[in-house]
Amino acid sequence: MTGIIPEAWERYTHYKNPDKEYEIVCIAKDKETLRNLVVYRALYPIDDLGEEFARDPVFVRTIEDFITILPDGRERFKKV
Repeated sequence: MTGIIPEAWERYTHYKNPDKEYEIVCIAKDKETLRNLVVYRALYPIDDLGEEFARDPVFVRTIEDFITILPDGRERFKKV
């Protein structure tokens, strides 16, 4: 993990598609586990997940998963 906590409105790219950006919506907390979650929105259309989702593609990951360093040394998400 990088140890850097993402903040609302920051933009990131994912290692699989570095030309596509995501914007942090907020940091949330899972009510049952109390784990911190990153809520982020794709800034590009995602047509293969259904029409309604394509209009506002929002995702959730644990902070640990979001800021993890991959085995090859790359960041899963990199701040733009």
